[in-house]
Amino acid sequence: MPEIGIELLEDKRGLGIGAKAVRLFAEQYHIDNNISCFLMRTHEKNIRCRRMLEKLNVVSLDTEIDNNDELIASFENATGKSLSEDVKNILKGTTAGETILRFRLDVQ
Repeated sequence: MPEIGIELLEDKRGLGIGAKAVRLFAEQYHIDNNISCFLMRTHEKNIRCRRMLEKLNVVSLDTEIDNNDELIASFENATGKSLSEDVKNILKGTTAGETILRFRLDVQ
């Protein structure tokens, strides 16, 4: 299942832009690739993102504990390059141990 993530500039948050952008991206991706189900994740404490996900009518899946291994693997797979151990350790320390909420976004 493809994963969608979003990051907005601070002054653009809370305006409904995130939900619109995610919905438009998912709908276009569905048209282009015939995929209608996407994974979205956020930290349990990220209230703004959780509100955006509610607007999108996502389906709650489960939780996981963040260790950033998937982030590292995704970057390395996408770029074909390995991250240095220093960078991996920095990434692992940023949010490690926090609860991640997982959701499914369906489009038609």
